[in-house]
Amino acid sequence: MNNRKHILFFVDHKWRDLLISVYIKLLLEERGYKVTISRNGFESIVLPAVQPDVVIFNHVYEDKRVKVIKKFKGNGLKVIILPTENIPVMDNVKKLFAGATSDLSVVDMFFVWNSVVGDIVNSEKTIEPEKLRVIGVPRYDIYRQPLSSVIMSKDDFLAKYNLNKKYPVITMTTNFTLAGFAVKNKEFYEKDVKQLKTDRIGYGQRLAGQDLRSKEIFHQAFLRLIEDYPEANFIIKPHPSEDHTPYYDILEKIKNSPAQGRVAVVLTEYIWDVLNATDILLERSCLTGLEAWTMAKPTIELHLNPDEWYHSPEMARGSDEVLNYGQLRERIDYYLGGGSIEPSRLKNREDIIKRWCNGLDGMASLRFVDELDKFLQGEQKAARRFSWSDIKNYLLYYIFIFPDYRLLDMKLYKNWGKKIDKLGRTDKYFRARDIKYWEGRLRPVLNRIGYQIL
Repeated sequence: MNNRKHILFFVDHKWRDLLISVYIKLLLEERGYKVTISRNGFESIVLPAVQPDVVIFNHVYEDKRVKVIKKFKGNGLKVIILPTENIPVMDNVKKLFAGATSDLSVVDMFFVWNSVVGDIVNSEKTIEPEKLRVIGVPRYDIYRQPLSSVIMSKDDFLAKYNLNKKYPVITMTTNFTLAGFAVKNKEFYEKDVKQLKTDRIGYGQRLAGQDLRSKEIFHQAFLRLIEDYPEANFIIKPHPSEDHTPYYDILEKIKNSPAQGRVAVVLTEYIWDVLNATDILLERSCLTGLEAWTMAKPTIELHLNPDEWYHSPEMARGSDEVLNYGQLRERIDYYLGGGSIEPSRLKNREDIIKRWCNGLDGMASLRFVDELDKFLQGEQKAARRFSWSDIKNYLLYYIFIFPDYRLLDMKLYKNWGKKIDKLGRTDKYFRARDIKYWEGRLRPVLNRIGYQIL
């Protein structure tokens, strides 16, 4: 009889979440657990087929997810929440992150990144205090040793994208995740906000329209900057959840233009590699700004749309905030001329990181594993039961998901060559080879610090 507990770990974005999830997988395996990483969103098919002892989700906002979980709770399934987003840049999402719109009765351990969200959890009484743990931000462990050793060097990044090593790099990161829904996929969006319950906090078509306008303003500014700074490299890096199709239009505009060779549209790259190659970052109250602060990069908060909906005064205090194109150019000129980040701004950054990241020491993943291991030591394995009602899910699992999602991807991607899905996102979904890639990269890192990872 195999007494090793099996943990099923649902992971969302390849370009945001996979590296740290594989790192956690290896740490758990070193403790003796069997860990299977699976794509987020397919739990209704995967849970009946795999029937693990423990499942890790990023949230339980959706009632349909809770319904699937309840089916297996009676078997002894343990449910763990490890969020991939837990810094409420916008005030209206604080209660969402704290579980106030979710049924947390199915959850055995609820991990949060910071004491601010933890305090809201306790004040809202969304879950019993003994199930709550504050651990910091696992996915930001990449910005500290030992994981920072896997970040791509600046020279390698510039060479990969054929950028001029003589020029400084100005990067614009975007987060217009609602903009695409202003003009297409409206039915999907309306259904999605209802399922996630974000319609209760104001998400809807009005915000999508405002987001689209901001996106248009940002793209115009980006193209102007390329012309105004002929001796600078430019990178535009959209959010993994954005509709990427407009960025292919930018690629076409740059192709065979004088800007070719110093502009890159980066759709499929890890953000830490992009930031490491960056000299000045342009962003919109995005957590990429906070990530850039960990690398001591100058950041400029773009508040270019007078009707902007996505703006955090608190996050803006860590950057130079600009309201128009003239101010943007002035700040770029300041930093290109050798200007330093103001001491007061550096202090703001330090305070924000302390408040929202519970500090940043590169050890959050290890704290998660320690707490989970401690909890599971006293728990029994779950029972496995066959059900004829799940026969369709078994078939779907072995046809579409096991072993490597090949047939599922044929259904998900509308453009197979570029791996663009129906919402315009590029290469969002990981496959088995991506997990193996990070296992190969991370095992030597762990071995160097004393973990015997085979």
